[in-house]
Amino acid sequence: MSSFTAHQRGKLGEEFVCQQLHKDGWRILGRNYRCPYAEIDILALDPARNLVVIEVKTRSSFSWIDGYDCVSSKQLRRLSRACLYIGSQNYRKRPARLDLALVKCQFSNITTWQHLTDLDLID
Repeated sequence: MSSFTAHQRGKLGEEFVCQQLHKDGWRILGRNYRCPYAEIDILALDPARNLVVIEVKTRSSFSWIDGYDCVSSKQLRRLSRACLYIGSQNYRKRPARLDLALVKCQFSNITTWQHLTDLDLID
């Protein structure tokens, strides 16, 4: 049984989500994009060409805590500010949309994933 670090698990989850989104017609613009308010896991255009900030939470299948429960209100505020900033920097009339990708893996194998779209932004 091999040991998998949280960092390795996170990178595995991000790579998996990028591949799935690409298969579904998304255009990945950047990964680990740093802006003044937060580091964005994935910045992408969905098939309708909406600008989307995607936060990826990858957890072990053995974890008792779901990735959704790991998004603090402080992190959500930072991501909301990042969505406003990224939207304005890309000449959009509205902020980027905020999505959450929840990934579960068992060692290096993805077991499940869920894509939650259009989370409420906090000011």
